Parts: sequence; structure tokens; C-alpha cells
Amino acid sequence: MGDFAVRALADRRAWIAGLLLAVSVGCGETPQTPAVSTVAVDATVAPATSLDDEPVDALTVTAMASPAGAAPPDPFADFKLFAFTLLQFKQMDLLQDRDVQRELQLTPTQVERFTAEGKHVQAQFAALQKLPYEEKEAKVKAEFYPDAQRYQALMEDELPVAQRQMLFERVVRAQRGAIALILPGVPEMLQLTEDQWTAICSIIDNNRKTTRVENIYNPLEIARLIQKAQTSRNAAESHLTAEQREKWNALLGK
Repeated sequence: MGDFAVRALADRRAWIAGLLLAVSVGCGETPQTPAVSTVAVDATVAPATSLDDEPVDALTVTAMASPAGAAPPDPFADFKLFAFTLLQFKQMDLLQDRDVQRELQLTPTQVERFTAEGKHVQAQFAALQKLPYEEKEAKVKAEFYPDAQRYQALMEDELPVAQRQMLFERVVRAQRGAIALILPGVPEMLQLTEDQWTAICSIIDNNRKTTRVENIYNPLEIARLIQKAQTSRNAAESHLTAEQREKWNALLGK
């Protein structure tokens, strides 16, 4: 098999794994988990337009913020923890892509540091994909979240703010399903209310409970998951106000 075919097969498997994670990975139901803290963002700051260190949208700072410290019980804590973990994995997965590396103008040293994690990231996606439903919540907290923190630290160490902003926007724009609306930084930008959080997390949780992964590589099953993700996304977006939808569409580049 040629290099192009190998890469195409790997890209397809990664895409399927990402779709499955977005639709079906357990976000948990118990509110006792420490809440995920985020840094407040100023949605009025202009987004990044270059790779220099000019002021950019503070969304990146929030997006890269990790859960930290003890906090009052948060009913959305497990959802936030998973969204944080998913974001870091998605960003690290994108950094394996040569086109993304060129777009971000990564140096050979940066490329080397990120690709050194590539096999581990892909192996984790595969492992998470095969986990029984009842094991997923504990596995994310015990294994995947710590790695997500490590990936976050690596990206913060290697990438200036403008590059992180561009990477974050790529993830948000490519992400399917309702989970995109609670990726770290997005709720702060949209200023989601508690009622909106409740509605959106309910949609995500319903998908988690009703998705089956036995035939994930079956084309018909993939089509069904794509449709399910789009339906949940539409349902989540229906809870946004006109002003929030305008900000959301701007982030999506619409």
C-alpha cells in the first residue's frame, strides 16, 4: 500500500473515531465531580488574522484552560471535563496533519514534538471507541483527562497565541454534534445561561445513552451517526438567541 493510501486510511479512521466521540462518548451524570473552571473571555476582542503575537481573541486562553481546583458542585462538571478532553485530543490530532502544520507554519522542532504523540493519540481514540458504556466515564477521568492536560501544556509551550487560536477555530468548525457548543471557550463567548446549559447537555446526554457502536465501520451506521449528530446540533442551536447565533456563526466563519 502506497504512502498516500496509508495516510488516507488513517485519516478516515481518525475521522470516524472523532465522529463517534462527538456523538456517543459518556459525559457522565453525577454532579460530584470537581467543576471545570474557565477564564472569562471578552467576545468583543477581534479574532486573530496572522501568526504573529498581535492581540487576538481571548477565546484561545479559555479554550486551553484546564479544570483546576476545588469548586462548588457543578451539575455540568462531567460534560465540561469531557469537552475539555475532547478539545485537546482534537487539537493534537489536527497537529498530525501536514496541511495544518504548513498552515500554522510550524517549525521542524514543533512538528517533531507533536508527531511524537501521534500514535498515542490515535491509540487512545481507538481504545475509547471500544470501551463499554459503563466504563467510559471512569476511563475518561482516570486516563484520558490527564493526557488531555499534558497535551494542553505541550501546546501552550510550543504554540504562540495566534497559532492556538487558529487551531481552536479549526476544531470548532469541524466538530459535529451539540458538543461543539460546550467546547471550552464557546459557552463563555456565547454567554450561555444555566437553562441553555441544561438543554444542550440534555441533548448530548440523550445521544450518549442511545448511540450504539457495534457496527461503527459500516457505511450505513456512519451515515446514521452523521444524521444523528446533525439533528442534535440543530436542536442545540435552536436554544440560542439571535445575538448568540450571530456570534456562533461568526466563530464558524459563516
